[in-house]
Amino acid sequence: MRTLIISLLSVIMISGCMHNNGDIGNYFGTWKVSTINVDGVDDPEYKENIFFQFQSDVFRLVQNRTQNDITEYFGTWSETYNIILLQLNYKVNPESEVYQIPPITRLIKGDNIIAVKHERNNRMIWTFSSDGQTIIYNLKKQ
Repeated sequence: MRTLIISLLSVIMISGCMHNNGDIGNYFGTWKVSTINVDGVDDPEYKENIFFQFQSDVFRLVQNRTQNDITEYFGTWSETYNIILLQLNYKVNPESEVYQIPPITRLIKGDNIIAVKHERNNRMIWTFSSDGQTIIYNLKKQ
């Protein structure tokens, strides 16, 4: 009887959830923004130093400034039918009055509506409009 109980508990523990707040599918993890394309032209100023991270409904944008210096921004996200609503509203330092998302991203504070296309080999393409421009991100899962 004791062996049966231990076996059942082991099965329950092994089949438990691996992601906080449920499985979010292909989005989970860290994605590197490989290119930023503006109106059909790759932005030559972009240095491939921005990463997006997804867990549960939390979104984290990380910009590597130098090897040991990062800036991070937080928000929430949701996805319906390959459309992401990305809400960037959270300061890293609540005492700071400045909340400046890296201008190179062309994302805005507040609501960003992004069309998503999933590609092979852990790649995604994001398309959205900002200030009358069409922005395309090519992302690769890390």
